[in-house]
Amino acid sequence: MKAGYILSQFAKSYCFTLKKTESRFVPILFDCSVQKVQIIVHFFMFLVFLKNSIIQYAYRA
Repeated sequence: MKAGYILSQFAKSYCFTLKKTESRFVPILFDCSVQKVQIIVHFFMFLVFLKNSIIQYAYRA
């Protein structure tokens, strides 16, 4: 799963202290940010990153 690896690397780059939980991807955004503003910023950055990744993957395929 290359997409899973990319997402995990992205999450690690924006979260200095990642909690090791069974549920992944979405909860990471809320676990690593204390302030609501940071959560929103990280979430939108995550959406932009996800959109760009999908576009790049679509052009490659």
